[in-house]
This record gives sequence, structure tokens and C-alpha cells, in this order.
Amino acid sequence: MSSKDDGKGAEPDPQNGKRCSLSSESSDGSSSSSEGETPPPNKRPRKTRGEFPQVMYDPRVDTLTSQVSYISNYLIQSQTTDGVDGEVPSRDEDSSSLVPPRINKRTIDIGEISTEIKEGTVVQTANPVNLKALEKLQKFNSPAWQAVRYKNSLKTMLAKPGFVELGINEELMHFNKGKDYLASTENVLAGLSNAVLTNRCILKRSLQELADWSTNSQELNSETLYEKVSSIFGSGSEIYKNYETTLQIIAGKRTECIEIRRNRILNEVTNPNLKASLKNLPPSNEHLFSREAMAPLIQSLGGTQVWLNTPNYIKEKKIPSANTNKQPEKVKEYDNSSDVKQRTQSENQSSQTHNNNKHDRKHKKQSYRQNKTIHFNKKK
Repeated sequence: MSSKDDGKGAEPDPQNGKRCSLSSESSDGSSSSSEGETPPPNKRPRKTRGEFPQVMYDPRVDTLTSQVSYISNYLIQSQTTDGVDGEVPSRDEDSSSLVPPRINKRTIDIGEISTEIKEGTVVQTANPVNLKALEKLQKFNSPAWQAVRYKNSLKTMLAKPGFVELGINEELMHFNKGKDYLASTENVLAGLSNAVLTNRCILKRSLQELADWSTNSQELNSETLYEKVSSIFGSGSEIYKNYETTLQIIAGKRTECIEIRRNRILNEVTNPNLKASLKNLPPSNEHLFSREAMAPLIQSLGGTQVWLNTPNYIKEKKIPSANTNKQPEKVKEYDNSSDVKQRTQSENQSSQTHNNNKHDRKHKKQSYRQNKTIHFNKKK
């Protein structure tokens, strides 16, 4: 057979990638030669040119490759969706040797530790609406602030027993010496307690009336509801009058307290004209004497150093002289020689009285002993 026929009859082998001959002769010859010749032991087979050594297949390589691709895809996905909880990409179930870690982006909240502030040290800022209403009730920055009284309103809220100051037991009445300054305060608190409880009853009755009216009314709409609520809770209603009486008592009692505190300071002012001027100054929502009204008074008197009293612990002043070489002279504020003389005279009188009393007691003891001796001798 010619070379052309050999070339045409050769076809590639699908498994080995080699070309094989279709002729039976070539195949039989090659098979017989391969079966007849066996390589000797301990001798490596020759490597033909163009052939490579056979490599054993390891399934773990595919597993490792899939894991690397999984981690790469996860890192890329986590960078693109930063801050958003995303799903973990799926992986091959056959790759059992390497398992990726499960990452949970949710954090456990066990609370935050904080410190508390002592109550009363930090005062909260007043509500502007309530502050404006308070200035209107107390008449701050107005000369009429002293006219806010409460005793007539308080009489309507006092009731016996309970809602009035507690009386003293008749058996202990002789121990009640001096004025009880807390009795009037207790009387006010008792009346306010009755006012608050009365207001609660009025509120409950008014709400029940509104509920009953809305249930049985056939003309229930926004206009009729507005008129009904205004009649129950508006000005002139029972609950409005009770609120007004309660606030009158509170504002009047506070006016009394403010007046007592102002008088305690004014009693220390020695100048009568200055005392009268300060008394005419109304209180403000921050001070007992309004700073806005006091500023012109201080300016007209020449400043605070002129009319303010010098503290008692300052006994003498140092006035620097014109010559700097000389020491400042000490000038006393007042001459207290007369006070010293009066003090010494009173001390002498008290010591003399004490000595006289001591001599009288001694004389009485001696006379008692003499009388006792005479009485004893008469019995004998």
C-alpha cells in the first residue's frame, strides 16, 4: 500500500489525541510487538521526543480553586455594598474541605452606662408661655404686685375636718407658748388640697357629661361638639372658676412670702429715704427688686459705694497720703469711746449685783443655823 493510502486511512484518536491507522496490518503489527517485548525491571522507559510525563489528577485542586474564587467574589461584593447587609454568595456543595466563615454584621446591644445628676443642682429653663402667664398672675414689674391677696379665696376652700389647720389638744394647750408660724402655711396647704380634689371631681363629672351627650345626641358634628366643649370647659364654667380660685390662692400666698423676704432686707437699711425708695421697686421674675428699676436709682445716688453700708467686720480704713514715702494713716470710722464706757459700767453693775446676792445667801445660811441651834436648846 502506498503512502497516500496510509495518510488517508489515519484518523485521530479521541482519547489520546494521536493519529491511528485504520489498516489491520499496522494495528496487528504494533500490538504484537508491544505484547512480545517487555521492558526489563529496574529500567526506566525511554522518553520519546515530544512526549511529557503523565501527571496524576488530584480532586482537591478543584476544591481549592473554587474556594479562592468564592473568597474573591465575596471581597468584591463586600466592597461594593459597604454598610448594606447582603447575602453571602453561593458555593459548590462538593467543596467540603474548605468552609468559608459566616460573618454577622449585626452587633449585640447591651445598653450604655450613664451617670445621673443630683436633682435640684441644675434648674431647667422655664417655658416661655408659662412664664408669661405667671408674670400676669403675680403682677411682676408692676406696682400692683402687693395687691394680689388670697385669704378671701382661701375661705371658700376651707372645710372641717381635714381641710383646715389641725388644732392643738386641750390637754396640751398650756404647752403652746409663742406664735405658731407654720399654722397659716398649713391652713393654705389644706385649702389647696381641697381645691385640687374638687377640681378632679368636676373634671370627671364634665367628661362624663360630654360622653353621655355624644352618645344620645342626634346632631353630633364638629360645630355642636365645639359649642358643648366650650360650655363645659370654657370661661364661666365650674371647672374654670375652680382653677381661678386655686391660682388666686397660690399667687396670693407667694406674694406674701415675697413681701416678707423683701422686708427682711429693707430692715437692714438705715437711711429712711433710701429704704422708702427701695420699697417702691417692684419684684421681677428673677429678683426681689427689679434690676431694671433699681439701675436708675443707683445711678441717681452716685453708685453702690455711696449708699451701701460698710460691712461690720471692716473696722478701719487705710487712706494713702499724697507723699508716697509716708505710710498711710489709719482713720477710724467712728468714735466708740462712749460705747466702751457704757459697756464697762454695765459689767461693773452686774458684778456688784452678783456679789450682793452672794453675800445675802451667806447671811441667810448663818441666820438659819443660829435659829436651828436656839430651837434645839429650848427643847432640851
